[in-house]
Formats: sequence, C-alpha cells, structure tokens
Amino acid sequence: GSNWKPAPDAISTSIAKEETWNDTLSAVGNIASVQGAMISSQQEGKIFKIGVESGVLVNAGDLLIQIDTAVEEAQLKSAVAREELARINYSRAERLLKTTSISQAEFDSIGAELKRALADGNVIRAVLDQKTIRAPFAGRVGIRVVNIGQYVPTGAPLIPLHTIDPVYVNFSVPQRYIATLKVGQDLRISSDAFLGEKFDGKLSAINPSLDTETRNLSVQAVLENSGEKLRPGMFVNVELTLAKREKVVVIPSTAISYAPFGDSVFIVEDLKDPNGDTYKGVTQHFVKLGQARGDLVAVLSGLEAGKEVAVSAVFKLRNASAVLVDNSKRLDTLVNPEVSES
Repeated sequence: GSNWKPAPDAISTSIAKEETWNDTLSAVGNIASVQGAMISSQQEGKIFKIGVESGVLVNAGDLLIQIDTAVEEAQLKSAVAREELARINYSRAERLLKTTSISQAEFDSIGAELKRALADGNVIRAVLDQKTIRAPFAGRVGIRVVNIGQYVPTGAPLIPLHTIDPVYVNFSVPQRYIATLKVGQDLRISSDAFLGEKFDGKLSAINPSLDTETRNLSVQAVLENSGEKLRPGMFVNVELTLAKREKVVVIPSTAISYAPFGDSVFIVEDLKDPNGDTYKGVTQHFVKLGQARGDLVAVLSGLEAGKEVAVSAVFKLRNASAVLVDNSKRLDTLVNPEVSES
C-alpha cells in the first residue's frame, strides 16, 4: 500500500567536535650535517698509520691519519742542533757586547742567525704537524679512501668526517608566510625511511633575502639526532607550526561527500515524513573544508560542533534518506594533529 517505505540505510556516525588547530605549513626538506668535511692531506707523502677505523665516533684532536715523517724528523734533529748552537752564540755575544769586546753590528748579525735557526726549525715542525692529521671537530668518520703504504699527493682526499648529532634540516617557505616565521618555532619532521616516527626540532635560522626565481625563503632548523637515524642528504617532510591558532570543527574525512559542485556532509536528525510521523534521517549540508590531519578534516563553515554526521555509506545517502545508526563496529580515527608544545 501507500505506507511501504524502503529499508533505512545502515550508517555509522560521529559527533563534530570543536578543536584548536595550529596552522601548519608543510614542506620538503633535506638533512645536512652541522659540520662536515672531507679531510685531505696538506702535505705529500706515504701513509704510515691509520688511527681510526671507518665509521667510528671521534673527538676533536684524535689522530686520524699519520703520513710518514722520517725525513722531517731527521731534519728536525739537525735544526734543533743549529738552534742550540745559535742560542749559545747569542748568550756569549750578549756578554761580550757589555764589555764592548764585539761591535753592535757583529751582535746584530749573531741575533739574526738565531732568528733564522728558530724559523728553520719552526718550518720543519709545521710540516710534521701537517703530516699528523687530527680530527678538527668531534663527529663520525666515514669510509676512508686510502690505505697504509699508499703515497698521497698534497690535497688528496683521505677520510670524510661529519657531525650528525644534532643535524640541520634545510627547506624553503613561500613568501606569504614570512610574517609568521620566527627563530625558535617548533617543527616536526618525518621520513619514509622511518614510517610513523616523528622527529622534533626548532627553527634556527632564516635567510635574510628571498630567492628571486622562486620567491621562496630558505630556512634552517636544528634537530636532535642522538640515534643517528637522520643522515646528511636524506629527504624529509617538514611540518612547521605557525604562530596562528584557529578554532575549527573537526570530523572524520569519511564523512565528506566530495563533488565538483561542492563538498557536503549528512547531518543525522529527527525528520518528519509527509504523514507527519517522525523518523531518523539525514539532511545534506554544504561545507567549506580546511586542512586535513591524519584521518580528520577541519570544516571552516557549514557545520556546527555537536552535530551528528554520517561517516559511512555517504555515497548512498540523499537528502531526507531514512537511516539506521549502528556504531558498534566504528573504528576510531587515528590522528595526531598537535605538534607537541614542549
């Protein structure tokens, strides 16, 4: 008869909540070492000793590589002997000058001889120093590119050294965000190498000028990297918390019916049928969407907090459809929208 109604659609629902979301900016960045260098030879010679294994942590001043110094050590012995003789001559000349047994010119000549002997000795000491290659800063050495007994010319690369705790992350920000950036701002990065893991950092430097090609501003952040998971050259996703906070109404993204003429949600309400009987149904409301985080999306307008919205089978629903709400199987949406305030 005329009272026949189609079976109501079974749906699960969620309550729209009001939350304060920090405005965040996403960018792609790359990891760089705070200090990094390919340690190279300042003097030519044969590799005599390798002080570290590839891949180990070193302190500033630790011996990395020793180039053979047999020739310089022999030269230094002879230079030291010349220095000692020049010193003795100089002391004697000082005494003789007081009794005017020698002229000022002779005394000056002996003084110059001492200076020359000391300078010659210092040149040899400097070469010895340059053949003893020490870590200029603390860090982790990479894979050495030389072996014991190998002859290396001046400037040859020997072993890479990088400080990788902490690390820098470098990325670019569009010019419209300049006013909201400040040193010390929190950010969080993630990498496809460590799925589900987040690394917290702080904005440490902002370039004074923009790139004239892209109108982007280069910025740098510093991240603790005690587990040394992040490696220089790695690509990472950066999420920067901007200072602005806004109140938004938040619903699961499955509640949204996306369409070219506008996105909408279905609000569950008590409706009246043509006979005046009350039934549980849905009404379609068009909404303006903001940012998405995890499985949640912010609704900027068109929906009030506290309303119950359909989050399943929305493709089947029409305005005034009758529904049967069953939330026994509903999965809680996973989200971690807040960048920690610590």
